[in-house]
Amino acid sequence: MKKILVAISLLLAFGGAFANPSKKELFSRARDALKTSLEQQDYERSRQAIEYLKANLDEGAPLWDFEEYLALMEMGEYDEGIDIYANTRRIVLDTSYHPKQKVRVNPEDDPLHLYLYRAFSPFNKTVVDSMVNVVQNSNAKEENKELFTTLIYAELIVGLRTYRFNDGSGFAYRVIADTMAAEDFLNHAKSYIRKYSHTVHAQYLKDQVVPFVQNYMDKQREFRRDPIAHKYYTSGFGIYLGSWLGFLCGEISDVTETEMGTPFQAEVEFRVKRISLSAFLQLGMIVRYKETNSKLDRFYDDDDNDTVDETFGVTVGFTAYDSHYLRVEPFVGVGATYMPSMENERFGEYSIGPDWIIGSNVDFRFFSTNPSRIGAISTAWVLRFKYKIMFGTAESSTVSNGGEYSPKYGAVHQEFGLSLGFNLW
Repeated sequence: MKKILVAISLLLAFGGAFANPSKKELFSRARDALKTSLEQQDYERSRQAIEYLKANLDEGAPLWDFEEYLALMEMGEYDEGIDIYANTRRIVLDTSYHPKQKVRVNPEDDPLHLYLYRAFSPFNKTVVDSMVNVVQNSNAKEENKELFTTLIYAELIVGLRTYRFNDGSGFAYRVIADTMAAEDFLNHAKSYIRKYSHTVHAQYLKDQVVPFVQNYMDKQREFRRDPIAHKYYTSGFGIYLGSWLGFLCGEISDVTETEMGTPFQAEVEFRVKRISLSAFLQLGMIVRYKETNSKLDRFYDDDDNDTVDETFGVTVGFTAYDSHYLRVEPFVGVGATYMPSMENERFGEYSIGPDWIIGSNVDFRFFSTNPSRIGAISTAWVLRFKYKIMFGTAESSTVSNGGEYSPKYGAVHQEFGLSLGFNLW
C-alpha cells in the first residue's frame, strides 16, 4: 500500500502525465524529480523519489548504489549514506567479501547522474579533503566519521584493475592508483582500527589493505633512497662471454698431460627471484696421453692431435647474497666433456659424461642503469668470477678392440673463469 501511495504522489508531483506512461518514462520522471528536489533542498520529496526507484529495481529502475549514497549525503543523511558507501568500498578492499548483488540497470548520463557527479571530475585529493571536512563537521556518528575518512582516502589510492580473456572470463587485482593521500589513509586507518577493532571494516583494513599500502609505500621510500635496491634477488636474464684456465686431477692425471689452448666460455642465464638456470659452453683445454709413460706405449698415437676439449652443461644456482655491486651465487649442475686429443690407434675419442658440477659465481656489478619506476627493467654490466669443479669418469667411445677393453679414468676438472656479462633485470 505504501509503494502505491508513493507512486501516486510522485505522478501527481510530476504533472503532465501521459494517459499510459511506460515504465521507462516513469523512471525517467522519478530521476528528474530527484534532481529537482535536491536542487531545491526538498529532501522529503527526494526521499520519496529514492524509495520509488529502489522499490522498482527489479522492474528496471535505474539507480546505482553510488548514486543513492551521493543523494543521501547531499540530503544530510550521513550515517545512512556512509553505510552504503562503506559496503560498496568493501567489495573492492575485502577479497573475502562477495555479497549477493541486486542486478541494477546502469543509468545513462542523464541530468541526475551529471548533477550527482558534478563535483567529482577530476576526483583528486582536493575533492577528498573537502568531503572529509564536510563529514567531520556533520552530525554523523564518530565511528562513521572515522570510517568515511579512512575509506574515501583509500578510494583515492587503492583501485581494481581487471583482465578479461576472449571467452569473457577474467580476474581483478588491486593496484595503487595514487600515493598522494597514502600517508593520510595509513594514519586514519590505523586510528580507526585502534578505536573500533571489533568491526568488520577494521578486520579487513588491518589484515589486507593497510599491509598492502604500507608495503608499497615502504618500497617507494626505498626506491627513492636507492633505485636499485628493489632489484636484489629478483628475476632477469644474462649473457656472459670470457676466458678460463684450469687443471685436471684424479686417475686420469697419471696417464695424461694437459695444456691450455685458446680458452673460451659462453653462458646464458635465466633468473627467477633467487633461482637461476644457466647453460654454458667452454673450449680450451687439451688433454692427451703422456708420451713418456711406458704403461701407455701400446695406446699412444705418434700423430699430433691437439684438438681442444669441449664441455657443455646446465647449472642451477641460488643467490645467496645480492647488493648494489656484489652478487654471490653457488650452483650445482651436470655436463659432458669431449676430449678428442685422447683418441689413439686402438680406441676412439674419450669423453666424460655425466660430468657432475659444483661451484660458485661471484659477480661484480660495476655499472647499472636506474629503473624509471619500481618493476621497470634495468640493465647492468657484470664482471663474473667463476670457480667450478667437475668430476666424472672418462671413457672411450670404443668399448673394446680385439678383445682388449679400453681403460677408464676418474677425472676431476678444477677451473677458474673470468667473464664479462650483460644483464637485464
